[in-house]
Amino acid sequence: GIIAGYRGQVELLKKDTILSNYENFVLRKENSPTNLIEINTVDKFQGAERDIIIYDIVRSSKRTGNIGFLEDYRRINVAFSRAKRLLIIVGDSDYLLKRAKLREKSNFSEFKLQQITQELKHQNLIFNNLNEILV
Repeated sequence: GIIAGYRGQVELLKKDTILSNYENFVLRKENSPTNLIEINTVDKFQGAERDIIIYDIVRSSKRTGNIGFLEDYRRINVAFSRAKRLLIIVGDSDYLLKRAKLREKSNFSEFKLQQITQELKHQNLIFNNLNEILV
């Protein structure tokens, strides 16, 4: 499964990812192929699970800014808990660690996603490109 926070990002991913190119991820039943890869928003994945989830953080900026809906740790929990075996988070870790902020009148006192990102960095689990993982 691929999860993105914004409907617009989901539409871009669906448009640019031709799922039929991945024959190993198509279930064929009675001449009706079903894609085993689902691309959707956090809200649409609520209650569903997949063996592998790729979560697209989406937000990035060279400037300091509000993190938006990502400040809601409950939504992050839903996104992260959809994976049964492997969770891959794609995003701008520098933005999350250095420039992303909670809104001034946020309903949340802690920026959980930033704390999680700090812990992942501490555990050397943040990679800036695929080659770093494969080495």
